[in-house]
Amino acid sequence: MINSQDVFHGALAPAGIYLAACLLIAWWFNRKTKSDKTAFAAADARPSLAQVALAIGTVLAILTLLGGVATGYFYAVEAAAMGGFVLLLAGIVSGRLTLSVLDEVLRDVLALTGSLFFLLVAATR
Repeated sequence: MINSQDVFHGALAPAGIYLAACLLIAWWFNRKTKSDKTAFAAADARPSLAQVALAIGTVLAILTLLGGVATGYFYAVEAAAMGGFVLLLAGIVSGRLTLSVLDEVLRDVLALTGSLFFLLVAATR
């Protein structure tokens, strides 16, 4: 029987190759693009301390979840649930996840879940 850790470990190399290919393609098509210096002049040259702390916290959370799955401390589904819960909390605390936005997101999730279950049922018959 195959478990989710085996699937995760098997997907690491192809995911890395895909990421490298995406970066290479993005670089290739944008290597001769002139940058608009006015957009950079309007932006702050240095990020604030809060932005740096948020970036570091985000990277640490992602590495913790991926590392926990890779080392077998928890399953990929558990890591996804933890990440989703943290994002939900962050949206509520920051005030960006209002009830109308949550309603729209939940409707999209239900439609997508129904479509996936339909495919699962159709594939098993």
